[in-house]
Amino acid sequence: MNGHKNAKLTPAGRALLVERVLTQRQRWAVVAVGFGVSKRTVGKWVRRWQAEGNVGLRDRSSRPHHCPRQVPGRVVRWIERLRRHRRTGPEIATVVGLPVATVGLVLRRLGLSRLRALEPRGRPLRYQRASAGELVHIDSKRFVRFRQVGHRIHGERARRSRRVGFEHLHVCVDDATRLAYTELLAADDAASAVGFLGRAAAWFGRLGVQIERASSRPACGSGRIGAPTAARPCGRQPCPLSSSATTSSGRTPRCSGGRPWLAYSSSVNNVLSNDI
Repeated sequence: MNGHKNAKLTPAGRALLVERVLTQRQRWAVVAVGFGVSKRTVGKWVRRWQAEGNVGLRDRSSRPHHCPRQVPGRVVRWIERLRRHRRTGPEIATVVGLPVATVGLVLRRLGLSRLRALEPRGRPLRYQRASAGELVHIDSKRFVRFRQVGHRIHGERARRSRRVGFEHLHVCVDDATRLAYTELLAADDAASAVGFLGRAAAWFGRLGVQIERASSRPACGSGRIGAPTAARPCGRQPCPLSSSATTSSGRTPRCSGGRPWLAYSSSVNNVLSNDI
C-alpha cells in the first residue's frame, strides 16, 4: 500500500470498520465518529467488502478507466518514429499538430525524452590477459602521515599534525591473476618507482611469474621488455603512476616537480630486461 500521510483508514482499519458494522451491529453514524470519517465512507467500505471480500479493502488506482482526450495510439507511434529519427520535441509537435508540452509528456512516457535513450548501449570493453606476467599494472597512492588523532576525535581543530609528511603506497598488480605486490615508500619519484618495479619483478620471479609488459597508465598501453617506450609517445606524458590500480582508495597523486617521465619509461624497460 502507498497511502498518503493524511489517510484516515488503512486496509486493517477498513477491516475493523466493517467488523464493527456487520459483526458488532453498530450504527454507521457511531462508527463514522469513532474512525473520524463520514457515513458515506463507512457505507463505501461496507459495500466493497460485501461485493469483493478482503480484496475490496485494498487501495485502488486513481487513474480513470477512460480518457477521451488521450493521445491516440497511432499518434504515439508516429511521435516515436519521428523521435527515433532524431527529431526534436518542437519539430515533432509541428509535424503532428500537437502542443510541445503534450509531445514532451508522450516522449517521457516512452522513455525517449533524452538523446542518450536513442543510442543503444554497447557492451563494455573489458579485457584480461591470458597468462600470468603478460601484463602488470603499476600505480601509487599518497597517504598523509599524522602523529595524533584528528579533530573528529578530540574536537579541537587547532591541534593538528603539521609538517609530518607523506607516505606513498606503490602497487604492482598482475592483470591475469590479480596477484599484487605492494611497498610503502617515502617518495614517489622516478628512482623510487624504478626501484620498486625491480623488487616487484624479482618477487614475481620467485613465484614463477615472468613479467613481459608493464603498464603505468591505461590510456597509452604498455611497453614490451627491451622496447623503447619513450619512442612511442601518446599525447601529453603525465605521471607514470597515474593509472587506475589504486584509485579506488581516492585521488591519484600528481607528479612532482617536472621530472623526465620519458626517461622513466626507458628505465622501466631496462629494469625488466635486466632483473627478470
